[in-house]
Amino acid sequence: MQTPLRLLFILLSVIIIASGCSSTPSDTSQIPETTINSEQRTALLSQLTSWKVKGKIAFITPEERNSASLFWNKFPDGQTLNLTTYLGINVLKLTSNKNVHTIELDGSEYTESNLDNLITSLTNLTLPADALTFWIKALPYSSSDEVELSNNNLPKSITSFYNNRIWTIDYSHYNPLILLTKKDKVLVPHRIKVKSEDLTINIVIKNWTI
Repeated sequence: MQTPLRLLFILLSVIIIASGCSSTPSDTSQIPETTINSEQRTALLSQLTSWKVKGKIAFITPEERNSASLFWNKFPDGQTLNLTTYLGINVLKLTSNKNVHTIELDGSEYTESNLDNLITSLTNLTLPADALTFWIKALPYSSSDEVELSNNNLPKSITSFYNNRIWTIDYSHYNPLILLTKKDKVLVPHRIKVKSEDLTINIVIKNWTI
């Protein structure tokens, strides 16, 4: 169960080539203005259970820096997530159906009910898989999360205790997303930095769709 995903990244030369994943985040003063208050924004995005994001993701530790293209499709009962190299080579493919998670990696399939444990066993990385489905929308994962708002009434950072670790999620750029009603426009993050101990995950989203 110890398939070396990090070695696979290196062999495929998936180094930090995505300038967005390694560049300095934009100033939060550039966040667009919005008339929706934080409570309304949380309510709208909490109801958004189906979405797709496309972009870049980078995993940074003191020993390594690895990045890949990110294709994430979330729906009410599950999700699909693909990581590919800049050459379009599939590195990891995740399919979740309710509480059953299957990862295709290096020609083999691995299934487990606990997604965090599955990812850790395959990659040796501690990833906040469940919480990230909230943080990617700049929503708190639990009621105990601490949310710092910017002057634009949007989350600037979230501090969360998840899986026995403290995580800090910073947001530096938002863009508007028009919801299916065509009446509501809500701002969603496009640059996200997730940090805990010696792990940093940078996410740059190019496209949000619903």
